[in-house]
Formats: sequence, structure tokens, C-alpha cells
Amino acid sequence: MNFFINFILLFLFQNSLSDAVEDTKFQRLEHAVYELQQQRLEDVRRIKSLENELSLQNRRTRLLLDSAVPEHSRVSFMAHLSKDLSRVGNNHTIHFDRVITNNGQSYNPLDGIFHTPVTGTYVFIWTTTNRDHSFMNSELLKNGVRVARAMSDAMDHTDYAVATSFAVINLTVGDEVWIQSGTWHSSALAGDDYSSFAGWILN
Repeated sequence: MNFFINFILLFLFQNSLSDAVEDTKFQRLEHAVYELQQQRLEDVRRIKSLENELSLQNRRTRLLLDSAVPEHSRVSFMAHLSKDLSRVGNNHTIHFDRVITNNGQSYNPLDGIFHTPVTGTYVFIWTTTNRDHSFMNSELLKNGVRVARAMSDAMDHTDYAVATSFAVINLTVGDEVWIQSGTWHSSALAGDDYSSFAGWILN
């Protein structure tokens, strides 16, 4: 009888020990999963922090690059003639009044003159357009001296005529450059952005 009781007790003890071992394994697995989850959250936080730091460094780099650009390299302008001109006289300065770009604020649309802010080599380009049965010879002047000229001639036909010319010139601070009519024209010039004047510094 005692043998049978001992056998039953041993069986129950082994089952209890087996359950305890299984419970321990499960707890270890739970703890391992928790540790992995915490590690993943920490990795996500680190990645986010690195992304923020990289974004900040990029902004700082852009600011440094912008500040490293010499001020004179930003001198450029472009302007259109917004309305048709119909009573243009000889040697009349053309006021390209609709300003598109004016980096450095060196072009004055009120008088049509580019006022040189820094010494350097500049490029200027202009376009004149004439409508049916009109024509215009135009000139680019530096301090009142002609440097280049162009001719848009639609006098003998019903069509538009377009002329474009350019000049590369050395300027010093205070020099003035503008476009004017010549002495051979029909007193008319097309606006509506068909005629334009632009310039920028090379070096």
C-alpha cells in the first residue's frame, strides 16, 4: 500500500515539476519578446534622431553655401515692355517696365537704365518686336556711346518682325547701360512682353 501511495506522489511531483519548467520557459519567452520590442522602439528613436540631425546639417550647409556666394554674382535682371509704343522719337530711351528679375536692384524700370553696382564683365541681350507695317532700329548704349544695335523690320509686309542682339562689355561701378531707338524707325514698338531687355554679370 505504501508503495502505491509513493508512486502516486512521485507521479504528481513529476507533473508539477514539468509544469514549473514549462512556466519558466514561457516567462523567458515573454521576457525575450519584451526585450526585442524595447530594442525596436529604441532603434526607431535613434533613427528619428539621426534623420532630424541630418536635416539640420543639410539646412546649415545650404545656408553656408548661400553665404559663400559673392554678392556681385547675384547681379542680374530681366524686364519686358508691357504696352505698345506708338510715338517713339529718335534716340528715345525704351523703358522696359515689367520687371521679371532684378537681383541686386540695379535695373530701374522708371528710366530704363541699368546702373552698374560692381565692376566686372557683363552680358546684355535685348529683343525688339514690330507689328504689321512698322520697323525699329534699336541700340545698346554704355554711358551714351553705342555698343551694339538691332533692326526689326515689318514695314513691307503684314507680319511680325523680331530682332535680338547682345553685347559683352566691361563695366565699372556707376556705368550706365540702356536701350534706345535709333534714327530710322516708324515710331512704333510692340509691347505685351514681345520686347525685352536682360543682363547679368559674368565675373
